[in-house]
Formats: sequence, structure tokens, C-alpha cells
Amino acid sequence: MPVPWSEQEVRLAVSDYFEMLLDELNGEKYVKALHNKMLVPKLDDRSRGSVEFKHENISAVLLEMELPYIDGYKPRKNIQGILRDIVGEYADKYRDQLAKVAVAGDVQKPQSLNANDWKSILVEPPPLVSPPNKGKLSTPPRQGRKFNFAEQEFQNRTLGRLGEEFVMEYESIRLESLGKRDLVKRIEWVSEKDDTAGFDILSFGDDGRERFIEVKTTNCGRRFPFMISRNEVEFSHSKADRYALYRLFTFRADPRLFMLHGDVNTHCQLEPKTYRASFGGAELANIASNG
Repeated sequence: MPVPWSEQEVRLAVSDYFEMLLDELNGEKYVKALHNKMLVPKLDDRSRGSVEFKHENISAVLLEMELPYIDGYKPRKNIQGILRDIVGEYADKYRDQLAKVAVAGDVQKPQSLNANDWKSILVEPPPLVSPPNKGKLSTPPRQGRKFNFAEQEFQNRTLGRLGEEFVMEYESIRLESLGKRDLVKRIEWVSEKDDTAGFDILSFGDDGRERFIEVKTTNCGRRFPFMISRNEVEFSHSKADRYALYRLFTFRADPRLFMLHGDVNTHCQLEPKTYRASFGGAELANIASNG
């Protein structure tokens, strides 16, 4: 049976992970294999595979906390209890850096697509699985759990607009490659004129039928959650046969895209996050009538 990681070993692994994470969010290059090679001698007879698994555990903890994680380390469960505490400490330590980089308003548009490499950014969506077992923390929830990056990204108009602009370019190249030049001219950036339509871009499918596209952009990984309005969800249901949600991820460092076709409810677990709070209207109505 494998020997549990000591606290010192876990700290070394988490420290190494956060070094890579901050590099990735800053758009800086790093080599995972080199980090692994440098970390192994500092640990107690751990293999390279064991280190890889621990880094995947760290991704899982960060995803539970709705914090950015390294997309190259697929979130993996079977998490050691002490790991959650130490990841929480590091999340608090680097709180400002994570917030500044992951949802920065001055995020730059990635390099333009071209007809030769545009297909390479398209990947398969993550599978829909049962909600993760978050377990119980041995200490009270840390401040890191209040980041709510998904909501901050939802409010980041610069990030959202650049993502939509990127998809406009993507759709033009896609239709051009299909020989449908007449349709390229009919692509419309709907949300630029009306942000209540329930979708962002009017484009066309391979069969020439209208395609209603909602764009969701993140600087984080493929499995990172996103915010979607009630209006957008209802629109996806009403136009399911022609609707597609385009999820752009790792946008700042290395843009990738997956598509969810049809009703969003069939692809994602939707949780109510916001509510409209009011104090009722009867008393106000009486005041108005007495005035």
C-alpha cells in the first residue's frame, strides 16, 4: 500500500503546481516534465507518475473551489485530506495574483486564426458526470472559496467581448472552408446590438441552417464552470435544434474551443446562483394612492 504523502511533500508539490499555474495564467511557457523532474528528488522516493497524480489531485481541489487550475492536469479525485488545507493556504497567499491575472480587464486578444490551423483549437467537451464529493474540510472554509471566478468572468465585459470577436473570426473561417462564402457575409454579431436576445452570434451550420451561438470565455481550463442567465438557458431550450454554446477556454494562454449543441440542460448541471430580492409592492401601492 502506498505510503501517504507527508505535509512537507504536499507543500512542495502544491508550491510547484502554483508556480506553473501562475506562469500559465500570465501566458508564460513552462515544461511540465522539467518541473516533475526537479520535484522528484525533493520527495520521499516518489515516482514521476505519483507526482503527476498529485498535481491532478490539486487540480481537483482548485476546481471544487471554483479557482483556476492547470488544464494539462486533469482533475482527479481520491484527495488526501491535508491537501485541501494546504491548497487553501496557497490560494489565500496568491489571491491577488490569481484575481488579477485570471479576470484581468486588460486581457489581450490572442493571435488571429488562419485557414491552416483553425481546426486545431476545436476539442471534445468534458463529459457530464455526477457532482463531485466535496467532503468536509478539517478547518473552516478559507477566503479562497469566496473568489467565485466564474461570476467575475461573467461580469468581465472585455473578456466576453474578445471571446465573441474570436468566435466571429472562427465562424468566418469555418464557413469559408466549407465553400459557403455567401453565408460568411450574413454572420451577425447580435449581442453588439441587443444583449437580451438570448444568444451572441447568428451564424450557420454545415447544412446552411441558422445557428444561434452563445459564447462563454474563460482564461481557465476546460472543466471550469461558467455563468449563464435564465434567459440564455430558456433560449437554448426553445431553439435546441439550431442552438450551440461555444466554450472558449485557456483563452489568454492558448485558446481552445468546444461546442455544446442543443438544450444546455442536457449538457450541464445547472445551479441557481442569483436571485432578485424585493420587499413587495402592496405598501408602495398604498403610499402612491394616498399621495
